[in-house]
Amino acid sequence: MELIECLKYSVGLSQVPCECLTDPPEESDRSDSGYYLDDMEIAPPLQFPKAATDCEEFWTMMERARADGIRDFITDFLIHSRTTTTLKLTPFDGYFMDWEKINLVLTGINQQYLVSRFEPIRLIRGGVLEVRKVGLILNTAGTYTVNIYRSIDLYSEAVTLTPYKTIQVTVTTPGVMAEASVPMDPDQGVWKLPLWDGDRRVTYFFVYDPVGAKPYNVKFDCGCTGGLKPWQKHLYAKGLQVNDVKKLVVETQSLSDFSYGLAISGSLTCDGMDWMCRNWNYKTDSFGRVMARLIQLYSIRKLHALILNSRRINAYTLLKPESLQQRIIGISQMIADPIQGNMPYLIRNIPRGVTGCWECESPFKKGNISV
Repeated sequence: MELIECLKYSVGLSQVPCECLTDPPEESDRSDSGYYLDDMEIAPPLQFPKAATDCEEFWTMMERARADGIRDFITDFLIHSRTTTTLKLTPFDGYFMDWEKINLVLTGINQQYLVSRFEPIRLIRGGVLEVRKVGLILNTAGTYTVNIYRSIDLYSEAVTLTPYKTIQVTVTTPGVMAEASVPMDPDQGVWKLPLWDGDRRVTYFFVYDPVGAKPYNVKFDCGCTGGLKPWQKHLYAKGLQVNDVKKLVVETQSLSDFSYGLAISGSLTCDGMDWMCRNWNYKTDSFGRVMARLIQLYSIRKLHALILNSRRINAYTLLKPESLQQRIIGISQMIADPIQGNMPYLIRNIPRGVTGCWECESPFKKGNISV
């Protein structure tokens, strides 16, 4: 679930019933935290419209204010958090294999399935392996099915394992890499493979049956750059051969530096905000409650701005534009004040261990060295 959708009900639209406001959006009065956009203290004192068309416009404005408020909160949280944290995961975009020196067909293929394995070196909460294309370089033309399995699924007692993802790659010219773009996810655009599940690391296996074809000598790292690639600081990649996919997690004898003809194109990224999508107890969790309050402030500030920029300002409020501007300024101060502001409080109280994307800077430093 996208974070904006996940935080949607951290604040509600309106808790005040009104005969005019017919056909409200579904769960318009739902607020998991108890905060609403019609807060008596800081929200604009609305003069509820009387016409049905005005009512529809009102709900549309409220929904947009909340969605924009959550978006702005996420953006500002990321910006502010970067001032007190350092990146733990180095982003990467490109191919996870090298083929600059591909010139030989591999021998010694004696198992049914050929595999490229990507294993996180450490637990990376928020780490994601994004896949855009899957390629093959073989000595025989044909269409080959590449299945992706997850380590957490391979412990199942099921007789037949269901792949996590599947794609077909058609090789038309032997010795030349053939690629297939992954089916586009309407929400994500790429295959996003999370590298963690709770407190467990998740390893991914790209598996195919060559059906007698032989792969070329594609390596994860040809040694051409003279050092580790950014992704190799976080992922341990090896090739292997198996006859039984259920043995992928225990196979160690056939580990190889070759990818067995596979070439994966994509990115290594980290979603440092995914941990916010949880079932917050807004009554007892101070971080969650302040976060909800912040989202309320951002949303009400956006609501003020929408009303201010509306050509029908008098249909919604008795306030003058200057008064609305002053309210926007006041809410901004409530958000960002370095001592009493809600955002500084959140940044100072980020829970430990919630993400592997970044970490708090050490308070004890000498030059650029943390002590």
